[in-house]
Amino acid sequence: MSHTAIVPVKDLSRAKSRLHDDRAVRRDLAQAFATDIINLLVTHPLIARTVVVTGDRDVAEIARRCGAEVVDESSEPSPDPLNRAIGQGLEFASSHWPADPAIVVFSDLVLLDTAGLTQVLDAAEPYEVAFVRDADGSGTTFVVAKRPGGITTRYGSESAERHRAAGFNELTGLPMNVRRDVDDLKVLDEIELVDQAPHTAAVLARLSVQDETRH
Repeated sequence: MSHTAIVPVKDLSRAKSRLHDDRAVRRDLAQAFATDIINLLVTHPLIARTVVVTGDRDVAEIARRCGAEVVDESSEPSPDPLNRAIGQGLEFASSHWPADPAIVVFSDLVLLDTAGLTQVLDAAEPYEVAFVRDADGSGTTFVVAKRPGGITTRYGSESAERHRAAGFNELTGLPMNVRRDVDDLKVLDEIELVDQAPHTAAVLARLSVQDETRH
């Protein structure tokens, strides 16, 4: 089936505050994460198109260069900007490809590979709407909908239980790389990233060289 991937990416200056003490390093890592995930999606055989919802000019430029669609994230104040941004992406998908299924993918899922994403899409196929619980158990890494219209996501605190309570089907038995987002650089020490996340790997390699030089 031809899926539409929805990727919300917030302003890189505000991204991933726990990743590193240096703001410039955090921005470089967040940009590398986004680049790798967008590249993975636009080349995946089951993803027909990728819609990036962002207000960051650099991310928008990267997305367009990769061949993704870009939706400008609303700059209006909101108590729930993440779910609003996802809603913008789903609305855009519904207005352009209403009959195609949609999947919400986050840019910090840099351990994700083609095979893992295929498993998520295959597992979700029987359901109208489904979700994947994150590795910590309380959050959500993916939402997959048979149709993009009429879906309201519940990302945020305890989102897994809130998605389940809202009738989303939980997908289980999936590999760890589809359940592990990256908020801490220690996670990235667990796996070789060169193949599926080359931009992230390059930034980490540069940081490693800088650390060795300082010592």
